[in-house]
Amino acid sequence: MLVNSKVDGKESVEGQGVESQGEVKSPAQPTPRQRRIVGIKPSPRALIVGFDDQRSLQLAELFQTSQRVGNFGAVREAEWDVIVTTASTITEHRGGSILPAPHLYILAFGGVHDIHASFSTNDSTVWSLGCSRLTLAREFEIPPDLPADVERLVLTDLLPWAQKQHVNAAIQFEQVKGVSHGNWYNAKANWQPFLQTADRETLAGSFRRGKNQAETWLLPTTEVDVVGWAKVAISHWHELDSKRFPYDLSWRQSERWLTPRELEVKRKLALVLAEREKTLAGLLERERQLQIELAELGRAAAALERVLLIGQGTPLVEAVARALEAVGFIVEPMDAKQPANDRREDLRVTAPGDSEWIALVEVRGYRNGAQLSDLMRLGRFRGRYLKETGREPTACWYIVNQFVGVDPGSRQKPLGGNLDEVHEFATDGGLIIDTRDLFALWNAIESGTLTPNDARSMLRESRGVFEMKLN
Repeated sequence: MLVNSKVDGKESVEGQGVESQGEVKSPAQPTPRQRRIVGIKPSPRALIVGFDDQRSLQLAELFQTSQRVGNFGAVREAEWDVIVTTASTITEHRGGSILPAPHLYILAFGGVHDIHASFSTNDSTVWSLGCSRLTLAREFEIPPDLPADVERLVLTDLLPWAQKQHVNAAIQFEQVKGVSHGNWYNAKANWQPFLQTADRETLAGSFRRGKNQAETWLLPTTEVDVVGWAKVAISHWHELDSKRFPYDLSWRQSERWLTPRELEVKRKLALVLAEREKTLAGLLERERQLQIELAELGRAAAALERVLLIGQGTPLVEAVARALEAVGFIVEPMDAKQPANDRREDLRVTAPGDSEWIALVEVRGYRNGAQLSDLMRLGRFRGRYLKETGREPTACWYIVNQFVGVDPGSRQKPLGGNLDEVHEFATDGGLIIDTRDLFALWNAIESGTLTPNDARSMLRESRGVFEMKLN
């Protein structure tokens, strides 16, 4: 199309570059255009890495665009908004410390103790974040300033998981470069812990990697509700970056947009949740009371029954005496009746209703195994008793707590390498009793599975090495 116009009194034809007089003009400059990039996918655009097929499909449904990849080298990071990944996958791709693209939001689920994520603060100090420290803590703290939806997931999902673990991995900071000690606290202040130990060791949390940089959420395991955490994270990221996260998933829970069947189930769920909270509160109180009771019983047992497993010296002798009395024997301590330089057997044990039956008892405790010399010591005590009373004792018992400090379940039988000597000891009415078996015998009586009369018969009729046997 030609448009006529006047310029300085001369007629010209726009679009031709030629005046009416026939002078040649340079071509007109083209109007600047905005860049036009094709192929842009709708946000939020998610890279999903490290999950199984089912979990990957569930996560993909939360995003407008998603792609499951084995490593980040297969994509151009600028074309993506968020990474949902197992933390170990980040480590494998980045080779240890990472500096993710500043715009990428990260939702990482751990489970590997040596994972690391790095970020820089405003002064370019680089910090490495890892879960290399293990904690044995059983007491946990939920920060008071958590958003309601995060707190709900912590209480119902993350905390129950952490309580089941024997150890948990705590998040630590390490400075990679830079010398300002104060900035370390600034970096830590950038954190929002989700769950901590009572010592303020963080097990899960979120942080912004620096000024105007994206946020990272770090959970310690893939065994939590991955999809639930992703939904909550997306809702919070919508508030931080509505361009990359243009919608808030929380609207899907609004009753206004639910179907009647969904509303019915949601209301039933609310009743169940309320009942669960009430039940949980009652169970927690009952648990607290039982923990107190168990601790009190543990202290009592440590001072009495379990001395048979951990004690030596006088405390062990006293515990053995109590155990034999529980069996129904009459026990006479001998040390108090003899001079310090003329000790005899530790105990003399008689049976009710049988004045002829008597056992001389020597009690010993050792860090190592039972000692063969103790059998010879009992032989001397036997001779002294014969000389004093004119008759032989009915039995001689060697009660020993050996390998003190070792798990009782892994201890060997007493004098297992001296079978000939044990057999000779048995021919004279000798009996070797491991305190573990005496502990089991005492427990059987206390629980009612064995009567004192039957227990006494078992001990009186045994020779050699006593073996605790119950029908």
